[in-house]
Amino acid sequence: MIRRVFLDRRIRFLVLCVLVLMAGMLMEIFLIPHYLAPFTVAFYAIGLQAMRHLRLWKGGVQPVGLALVRLTVVICVAMAGMRLFAGPLNFDLQVWPAAWAANWYGPGPFGADRANIENALERMPGKQLVIVQYSASHRPVNEWVYNAADIDKSKVIWARDMDAAENCELIQYYKDRKVWLVQPDAQPAQVSPYPLPEKQVTGPAGNRRNIASLTARMQQRGLVP
Repeated sequence: MIRRVFLDRRIRFLVLCVLVLMAGMLMEIFLIPHYLAPFTVAFYAIGLQAMRHLRLWKGGVQPVGLALVRLTVVICVAMAGMRLFAGPLNFDLQVWPAAWAANWYGPGPFGADRANIENALERMPGKQLVIVQYSASHRPVNEWVYNAADIDKSKVIWARDMDAAENCELIQYYKDRKVWLVQPDAQPAQVSPYPLPEKQVTGPAGNRRNIASLTARMQQRGLVP
């Protein structure tokens, strides 16, 4: 069966391309799935042609190949459905990126929590400063602190949590901004007003109402306990 596939003149060029890809991948220290992305079409074309050959295979008088092809399609559809409904069905999928190179289902909605928080802050009046407090078990690849090129003119500025003195210096520099504390490693990510010293907490009643309004919206989305 495999011999038929590799000798099929209709996909001979694609097979050659995949062999060249394999040779190139041997030079890499490790393999990450997106390295193979440019050859996705070739993989699908070869796979479909292989299924056409498999469909004609018979074990004696039984259409074994046809049954295997149908089973393959059913398994692919079932796996796609499991991934799509993993959240509502509470499937315990492995957390990305642990052993992520072997995951058939790909990463989850990576960055969705940060985007939701930023969108909520963008709709608030005035400028915002977000101090991100990572836990000791935070994964370095899940970065939350990045900004636009012109940081000072950004509506929302993201910064890492430092020690109390450095945080105070940062807050004083952006004293015209409302300050928020975000804990991305909580499940779900948590956002709350940053605990400022007493002399910095007092402010216009409008600011307090804005903070209360945003906190209420975050609670509705499950971002605040």
